[in-house]
Amino acid sequence: MQIGLVRRGWSSSGGAEAYLRRLANALVSSGHSVRLYASDWPSSEWEHGEIVRISGKGPADFSASFATSPQAKKDKEQGTVFFSMERVLGCHVFRAGDGVHAAWLERRKAFESPWKAWFRRWNRKHKELLTLEKQVFSPENTRFVIANSRLVKEEILSRYPYPAEQIAVIPNGYAPPSSSPLSGEERLSLRRKFGVPANAFVALFVGSGWERKGLSFAVRTAGKLPETLLVVAGKGKSFPAYSGKQVLHLGPQRDMEPIYQLADILLQPTWYDPFSNACLEGLAAGLPVITTRDNGFSEILKEGITGSVLSRADAEDEMLRALTFWKNEVSNETSLLCKKSAAVFTPSKNAEDTVRVLEKIRH
Repeated sequence: MQIGLVRRGWSSSGGAEAYLRRLANALVSSGHSVRLYASDWPSSEWEHGEIVRISGKGPADFSASFATSPQAKKDKEQGTVFFSMERVLGCHVFRAGDGVHAAWLERRKAFESPWKAWFRRWNRKHKELLTLEKQVFSPENTRFVIANSRLVKEEILSRYPYPAEQIAVIPNGYAPPSSSPLSGEERLSLRRKFGVPANAFVALFVGSGWERKGLSFAVRTAGKLPETLLVVAGKGKSFPAYSGKQVLHLGPQRDMEPIYQLADILLQPTWYDPFSNACLEGLAAGLPVITTRDNGFSEILKEGITGSVLSRADAEDEMLRALTFWKNEVSNETSLLCKKSAAVFTPSKNAEDTVRVLEKIRH
């Protein structure tokens, strides 16, 4: 099958970009051909041939440019099945990996001042996204939708008249690098390299978008637990709410494996995440995960066994209890259970389930 993959932007630390590359590798390994349609994705970061450049300064501009792309039209006539991770008209399958924008706007009202919500209501970008989203979540424009969690599927159904039977829930996939567990001395050496105290209980926070992912709540809560260090790996704006005596900022990390290895747990108190790739990566590295029920990833956690699920991002009492619990419960056995739980969610399984949806286009 010839598959056209559509993604507008690029970020070296983006979870969506990492997912799309893993999916492409799995599709090619299974004998399919792929072609990427993007605006500013670097050629050096794409292993599967040419990239069809689609201009687009914003979501609406990108969608319009894709609709008039001669190459896209030619490929569609020749039987290419289009799989989009953008709100773009003219694609057969839309993967709602970024969630539902209308839901995102509603959720963030609880965590910001009223004037910001009012200003955002009139922001051109958000109006464009909402218009495109309404068009994409229409069966006349999109044959099938893939949601990466039940959370996202329910959000679509509660806001748009899209048929439930045309929405497939396919969680993200991740294949951890093959490496042997660190010895005690190797782990101490790794901690010294990054300036982490040997005996600290390390809660790891990963990614950009610090406000949405609840970093300020994580900082305040970790500061209440003695001998606990919150390690932050990712890029964000520097505010006092994101700093403290028990916080270590490492900045963006291209190689996350050693960062996961020096940590004890992953803490991601997000107020919205369709399905966090970072959480899946942390679980695969053997880390119990503390997150919220507003993260679709929480659907695969086993409470008290592979992690803890908070009711809200700002439920700091719940977060403190969860941190205290895991500070006493982290063990080699816990790590093995986490790895085993994550091993079910592989790129090949994700690709297989995705291809089943794509193949329906031919029938």
